[in-house]
Amino acid sequence: MRRSEKRTTVAVLRNMLGLSVKEFAKLTGRSVAAIRSLEAGEHRLRLSEEMAQTISRETGISRSWLLAGDVWAKPLSCLQDASGRALPYGKSIFELVQSAKAQYSVKQVIESSPAQMQIEAIELALQWFPIWLSANKRGEAPLLHYLTGQYLGEMRDRFGVDNKAADEVSGKAKFVSADGEEYVFLYEKGVPHFNAR
Repeated sequence: MRRSEKRTTVAVLRNMLGLSVKEFAKLTGRSVAAIRSLEAGEHRLRLSEEMAQTISRETGISRSWLLAGDVWAKPLSCLQDASGRALPYGKSIFELVQSAKAQYSVKQVIESSPAQMQIEAIELALQWFPIWLSANKRGEAPLLHYLTGQYLGEMRDRFGVDNKAADEVSGKAKFVSADGEEYVFLYEKGVPHFNAR
């Protein structure tokens, strides 16, 4: 990490999470200028208790660690072990916090049936379509396809696969394209694809 990136604990945290200043500002409900000022350690905008609490709530980092201002101290989370000691902080804690927050704004996937979860998976995949279109216009669709495969491989390694549950819905859902073609969702040996009807 460059010296300029370790000027304050806010800067250390943002860089650890791999977020842009704009993304971090949106996450914490502050302006880009405010985040830049906090990261630079400028006197006109010091990290307040209230702001530290907001950052802690949104990221899972320890408020005390933020306020201590020691950029060389090992980051701690706001979560504690059985003995009451703060757990070390890492991106996995951030992901856990984001997942918990999402439970209040999206459907409870855990309690859904495989058929309901298939719809939610399709809704998630729809976000990918405009990205595919943009990559295609730039002549980079093969690169996007490769990177998506790599990412899905990482997710398979991390979470595993449930082919049995996928088989339950295989052939039971259909998709009608914009030009009127009808397709059926199929899973064969864990590989999803469409068959035209």
